[in-house]
Amino acid sequence: MMVPSLSTAQSVPRNRPLLRRWSWLRRIPALPGWLRRHVVPHFSSESLLPEAFAIAGFLALLWAGVAITLNLEYRSAEDAARQATSNLARAFEESTRRTIGQIDQILRGAAAFYAAQGSRFSFADWASAQVLPDPMTTAIGMADASGHVFADTLPISGNVSIADRPHFLVQRDPARNELFISRPVHGRVSGKDTIQFTRKLIGPDGGFAGVTVLSLGCNALSRFYQTLDLGQGFVALLSADGTVLARGPLVPGRIGQKIPQTGPFSPIFAADGGTVTFRSARTGLIQIASFRQLRDYGLIVLVGLDADTVLQSYHALRQRAVFSGCAVSFAVGIIGLLWLQQKRRSVASRRALTITLDTISQGILMVDAAGRVPVVNPRALDLLGVDGNIGETAPDHAASRARLLTGRGAGPIALAAPADVDASGGDSCFETAREDGTVIEVRSHPLAEGGFVHTYTDVTAQRLADARVRYLAHHDPLTGLPNRVQLRERVPEFLDQSDDASPGTALLTAFVLIDLDGFKNVNDTLGHDVGDELLAEVARRLQGLVRQVDFVARLGGDEFVLLLPGLSEPDAATPLLQGVLRRLAEPMEVGDHRLRIGASIGAAFHPRDARDGDTLFKHADIALYAAKAAGRGTFRCFEPAMTAAVNERRLLESGLRHALDNGQFELHYQPIFNGHTLRVAGFEALIRWRQPDGGYVSPETFVRIAEDCGLINRIGRWVLEQACSAAVSWPGGCRVAVNVSLVQLRDGHFPDVAAAVLQASGLGANRLEIEVTESVLADNDRMVIADLDTLRAMGVSISLDDFGTGYSSLSYLRRFSFDKIKIDKSFVQGQANDHGVQVILEAILSLSRSLGLPVIAEGVETQQQLSLLRKNHSSELQGYLLGRPMPAAAVAAFLERHGSHAPAPALADPATQVLELAS
Repeated sequence: MMVPSLSTAQSVPRNRPLLRRWSWLRRIPALPGWLRRHVVPHFSSESLLPEAFAIAGFLALLWAGVAITLNLEYRSAEDAARQATSNLARAFEESTRRTIGQIDQILRGAAAFYAAQGSRFSFADWASAQVLPDPMTTAIGMADASGHVFADTLPISGNVSIADRPHFLVQRDPARNELFISRPVHGRVSGKDTIQFTRKLIGPDGGFAGVTVLSLGCNALSRFYQTLDLGQGFVALLSADGTVLARGPLVPGRIGQKIPQTGPFSPIFAADGGTVTFRSARTGLIQIASFRQLRDYGLIVLVGLDADTVLQSYHALRQRAVFSGCAVSFAVGIIGLLWLQQKRRSVASRRALTITLDTISQGILMVDAAGRVPVVNPRALDLLGVDGNIGETAPDHAASRARLLTGRGAGPIALAAPADVDASGGDSCFETAREDGTVIEVRSHPLAEGGFVHTYTDVTAQRLADARVRYLAHHDPLTGLPNRVQLRERVPEFLDQSDDASPGTALLTAFVLIDLDGFKNVNDTLGHDVGDELLAEVARRLQGLVRQVDFVARLGGDEFVLLLPGLSEPDAATPLLQGVLRRLAEPMEVGDHRLRIGASIGAAFHPRDARDGDTLFKHADIALYAAKAAGRGTFRCFEPAMTAAVNERRLLESGLRHALDNGQFELHYQPIFNGHTLRVAGFEALIRWRQPDGGYVSPETFVRIAEDCGLINRIGRWVLEQACSAAVSWPGGCRVAVNVSLVQLRDGHFPDVAAAVLQASGLGANRLEIEVTESVLADNDRMVIADLDTLRAMGVSISLDDFGTGYSSLSYLRRFSFDKIKIDKSFVQGQANDHGVQVILEAILSLSRSLGLPVIAEGVETQQQLSLLRKNHSSELQGYLLGRPMPAAAVAAFLERHGSHAPAPALADPATQVLELAS
């Protein structure tokens, strides 16, 4: 049973019969929702009914008066429209009758003259003496008894006949001799749509001699009707069967059509005059039209006005009346509501209190000095764990439990330690937890006359949210590992363990930085979703490798940190670091992908390498830098000498940027010779970094640094631009080879760069050769392979460089169709002293020859190497024996001596040949 609150105990019983009496209003489906919500509740107070009915009655009378007035005005406007159209119809009837009378008089005169004069009748003299009834007349003519038109006011040809026309056929009837008016026809003389007026011609012998025809233009008559400004109205001339002879304003295609003789138009054909109302099929407007019958001519005049124009004054009046009615209604409503508001204020306030107590999310309980409960809401019973169905004793149970909370005693609620309690007996606030885990905030306010007021708030969700915020502030949301913030907080704790060790036990704490190798490629090619799953799997593997006392965190990106306390010596961390490298190198199943990555690790030890966390982090980062420089996939522990190496590498990186911006790079070109003719087939572009002192930095030193620091794309584009610009001036068949880094291909834009450089330089794509290493295929990178396919489609040749080193998988030759392979110089130079190497070299040459794949052998430095390679049909040769790299300025002179158009050296004397080439 609901516990009676202050409002329900005082107001509800008194009005309950009235509520039942008017409750049927709430169940009316068609009753507007606002009426059920705002009007029906007012009927709960009987004293409000007379005022409510008075206001409603006044508003009903007001709008009834407005409706009656508007209805009378509408009828008046409609009657005025009928009168106006009737007058216009009568005027047009008289005008039409007069015009037709004049036409008939002209036709009668022509027939009389013709009958009197016979063969002496001159149509030209007669026509020149006639005055046409109006400018709408198109022409007047005559036709003989056979229908042949022999005279007309318009020029005619000699073979015009109207014998088949209805207005001629009617006049041939001996029993008829009256004016005939035709439907609209297309005049054979005038070429226009006309209405034909005809009279019979009688010859001297009294027989039928032909007809006189007067043509009245339909369009001209319609334009005449249009001169009268009727707004959206119209004037029409109809035949007796409803055919439209003329209409103003003129509507294309309307002349000649019939109006229906049923529906709203039926009175037109049944009475001599009257009014009809219909909706225009063309404009959609309501038309009020009056008609007049010309029975003696078989015509109907129809004049219409649109209702909007006719009722314009009515619409203005209606707008003013509705506005005035709304204004008066609004004023009456405001006054009435204020009147009612004043009378129901006390009832509304009690009802508002009841609704508020029943609907708020907080529980409220008031206990007076006598221990009674004047106010308690259902939410308080719920939060206090009191069953509201136990009857009138529910408030007493709630008061008892509230006293337990106030007195901080034990009870059905598991009481937490009160916090923020006013010791002076004033307001207090504390939290308590129920057995089901619900956390309730209790605010207590003592009353001056005794008793207290409690408010109860369920703060469980807020406390959980606070805990979640604290968790997210200290953990990585992707992997669940501690983040950088928690790492900074925990580092001093781990370092203190080393400092607190007993004097006889020197313990170390390892600070380990882990950076994933190849993660960026996974992220770029397979998407961030796959990258996120990969990071989560790495986190799980790291957690599975460390000890319980160790600490694993994620710094961000693909960087992880391990804190390994309690180590007796640095080597004690080696098994774990090796285990991390092995575990992270194992394939990972991520969705539908089987991925392989690796890791590089740098480690520093406290207190051996540093005594504070920041320095320890810096030294571990230096060790990680050294591990990457060593080729990745390994670990390094910090050594003081590494600082100098890192500084040197950073200086080298800075120097690279300076060299690129200040033009310190040069390109040298090493010739490539045809293996059969020993003529120059092309050059390989080799980058050189000239130092200010004149010395050179080896590409093997700075290319890897350029890849790591993101400069390789700029350097690679510069090399491509210089090489293509230089090769344009070489003989037509001479090509240029450019080495391209895997980083350049993974960028995804290299084919666009190559196309732009070729277009800017003017070099043909077939003269550019791109050399790539086996690493572009080792990771099975679809994007890289797609870029290589795009380059081949452009006409650029693709060579596999350093074949025989690295993985040297023959599957590469199947997965991608290279144009050439380049045998590494270690095989060329090692075959002289190692028979096994010679066998492998010959096998590669034989296999390539079987596949139809050209081979470039590099590193040719002796005559024996040259002879062996030529014997085994190496397609092309390159080495210091044949030609050293040279600056761009020396290429032209070299080509004059050894180019494709120079005479081939004599092969009979190899020694002489080699000396000549080497010069």
